[in-house]
Amino acid sequence: SQAKKQPGGGSAALLINQSPKPITDYRLLLAKLNLTAASYDARDIWARKSLGAVSAALNLTVPAYDSAFVLLTPTAAAIA
Repeated sequence: SQAKKQPGGGSAALLINQSPKPITDYRLLLAKLNLTAASYDARDIWARKSLGAVSAALNLTVPAYDSAFVLLTPTAAAIA
């Protein structure tokens, strides 16, 4: 997986599956992305939908030869 810092303390992360087998329940640890807010709003960029709020990790499933692209933004409560 690769990640890039975003304005406002968030991060965008890309997980690429180059295998003929799906990746199930990949645990994207927010601490490994140096994300330290109490919680983040997760958004699936490809599907254009919210994945809800996450605090320590985001679980992702990626089909064979596909990718997951997510945007993590600190929640309003985490910023206040």
